[in-house]
Amino acid sequence: MRIIGQAQWDIDDAEGARSTYQKLIGNDVDDLDANNALSNLYERQYKKEKRPELLAASDQAIKRVLANPRANQQQDTEALSLTGRNAKTRWRQAFESLKDIPSRRQAALNGQLLEAYDGYLKAYSGDLNHYWSGIAALQMCTIAQSLAGEKEWEDMFDDAQKASDKKAELALAFDQLKGAVKLAVSRAKNKAPNGSNDRIWGDISNADLLFITEASESRVKMAYKNAVPATPWFVGAVKGQLDLFSKLGIKTALADAIIAELGNPIDSTPTRLGVVVVAGHRMDAPGSVPPRFPETAAAAVKEALRVRLARLQKDGGIHVLASAAPGTDIICHELCRELGIKSTICLPMPAGDYATNTFGDADDRWRSRFFALTGPGADCLQLSDLPGLPKWLQGTDTDEWERGNRWVLQLALSENAPRSLIAVLDEEAVRNARGGTAHMVQIARGSGKIDVDIVALKDGAVAVAGA
Repeated sequence: MRIIGQAQWDIDDAEGARSTYQKLIGNDVDDLDANNALSNLYERQYKKEKRPELLAASDQAIKRVLANPRANQQQDTEALSLTGRNAKTRWRQAFESLKDIPSRRQAALNGQLLEAYDGYLKAYSGDLNHYWSGIAALQMCTIAQSLAGEKEWEDMFDDAQKASDKKAELALAFDQLKGAVKLAVSRAKNKAPNGSNDRIWGDISNADLLFITEASESRVKMAYKNAVPATPWFVGAVKGQLDLFSKLGIKTALADAIIAELGNPIDSTPTRLGVVVVAGHRMDAPGSVPPRFPETAAAAVKEALRVRLARLQKDGGIHVLASAAPGTDIICHELCRELGIKSTICLPMPAGDYATNTFGDADDRWRSRFFALTGPGADCLQLSDLPGLPKWLQGTDTDEWERGNRWVLQLALSENAPRSLIAVLDEEAVRNARGGTAHMVQIARGSGKIDVDIVALKDGAVAVAGA
C-alpha cells in the first residue's frame, strides 16, 4: 500500500494518495512514512480549501513521527522540516492580505516567525545533507534578521535583553548556515543526474542561496534564468518564495525583477478530461424470459447514450471508461468512435481470454464487433495477465468481475477531474450474478464522489430515453 500511495502521489492523485495513507494509519497509527506523507498531503489540501482542521491533522501526523522512537534520522528530519513548513504556512496568513509593506512587516512579527525558523533549523541541524531544510532555515533567518530592525521586535520577548540575544543568535546562525548550506546544495547537485528533478531543485536552491548572499544582481538573475524550467509547477514554487521577500520589503526590486522575468508559462500538461464510466447489461440471449435487454432495445439504448455523452462532451471534453461485453459496453465504444470521444476499453484479463469467457456460441456478431474494437492500435487497459484471480486472492470471497468493476471505478477516482457513471440498468430485473451493473452502481454511489445517471430499462425497453 505504501507503493500504491507513492504511485498516486507521483501522478498527482492527491485524493487517492490520502485515502491510501489513511488506510495505512488505520492499520498502524504509528506508521512513520504514512504519517509524513499525510502531513504533506493535509497541508497541501489546506492551502486549497483553507479548512483549519486540515492543518491540525497535518500537525498531528508530524507529532506521531517525532514521538516514535522507531523513527530513523531521515524520518525525523522530514517531520521536523514539516513542522517548520506548517508554522510558516500559519505565519504567512497573518500578513499576506495586507496592502503595504510596513503593515505586513509589523504583522509578520509574531511567534510563528521564530517557530518556522526553529523547525527548519532543527531539521537541518540533524542532517546537514538535507539541503532543502537548510535553505529554508537560511531564508527564515534572513527574514527574521530584517524584521529584527523593527521597533516591535522587542514586543515578541519577555524583555529587551532576550530580544537582543535573539538578534545576535540570528546573526551568528546566518554566517554558519550560509557556508553549510552552500556545501549541501553543491553536494546535492553533484550527486543528481542532469535533467532529473533532484538536479533541478538543487539548481533552484543554489539560485535561492545566491539571492540571499550574492551582491551581484545580474549573477542572481542569471542563476534563476538557468535553473528554473519554464513550467507552471517550478515557476510557481520559485515565484512564491520570491514574492514573500518582496512583500516584506527584503530585496523587493530584485525579487520583483526576477518574478517578471520568470513570467507566466502556459501549462503544457494535458487538460484533464471529465471521466465517464459506462456500464450496462449485456444483451439478452435469444429467448430470454423475462426480457431485460433484448436486441429490440439496442437502438434506444444507443440513442440514450448518445444524448448523455454528447452533452458531457459539450460541457468540457470527456474520457470514457468501459469494458467490452456484448451489449451496453460495445455499443458505447462504437458510439464514442462515431462522436470522436476518447474511450478506453478496460478488460479484467487478456482480450483472448475475455472473448472466450464472455461470448457464447450464438454471439458471433458481437464477438466480431469486439475484435474490431480491440484490434491493433486500440486503447486498451488490462487488469491481469491471466483469467481468474491472482494467487494472492484465490480462496477469498473475491469475485473477479466485481474486482474488475472496482478497478475501473478506481481508475476514474484517480483522475482530478469531474467524474460520472452512466449505467444502463433494469433495477427491478437485476439477477443475482455478481460483478454486474447493479454492483457498479452500488460502489459508485458508495464512493460519494461520482455522479450516477441511470438509463432505465423496464420490460425490455428504455423507460426514460434521452432526457
